[in-house]
Amino acid sequence: MVIFLNIDYYDKVLAGITASLSSGAAVGVFTGIPTQYAVGGGAAISIGIMYHGIFRNGPVG
Repeated sequence: MVIFLNIDYYDKVLAGITASLSSGAAVGVFTGIPTQYAVGGGAAISIGIMYHGIFRNGPVG
């Protein structure tokens, strides 16, 4: 059985935001880096992903 998924650009943007925030939290929990700094770093990456999704390649129509 083969399942075909139609993944759009904005689905990838949402996945990137989720991945960057969750990986920042995981780094904060499993390493010696303080959690607030690690989550802040993940949030900075997700801000860059949101900027690209909203302003650089914004929705049209």
